[in-house]
Amino acid sequence: MKKPIWKRLLGILLVLACPTLAQAAPLTASRETDMREAVDRMTIAAENNGYRLVKVQAVDSALVKRGFEDPGLRILFIGNPVAMEMARTSHPPLLSMLPLRLALIVRGKEIVATSDDLDSWMEMFPEPQARHLIEEWKRDLELILMDFAGK
Repeated sequence: MKKPIWKRLLGILLVLACPTLAQAAPLTASRETDMREAVDRMTIAAENNGYRLVKVQAVDSALVKRGFEDPGLRILFIGNPVAMEMARTSHPPLLSMLPLRLALIVRGKEIVATSDDLDSWMEMFPEPQARHLIEEWKRDLELILMDFAGK
């Protein structure tokens, strides 16, 4: 017997959220705004730093279609062709980690933006060329999140 769709979606949400919650240092930023404006601001922040929005995944859309309240979660995928090429040429296994992901989460009147914990990526990919790229992506994400927060 198949599980109800909401249980499967809840499981997916937990799988997506738990690695971020269990890790020590995801990058975060927040600002008072609504979700639509947050996506627009994050798109501009990414573009200001050489990235572009590749996809917005509304993880909760199936729940909303079935009458459940929107839990306010979006996953944004941002990419940079130069970063992709550098990963491809210097350490191809890193391609599985791209494009970079940012989660937008509604917390009251604020939207909190959080990234994957790139420090854990450095543990998974300890090779010097991989660490160099991950450190560069971490700096890029810090700049994008500062731009998003208006700092």
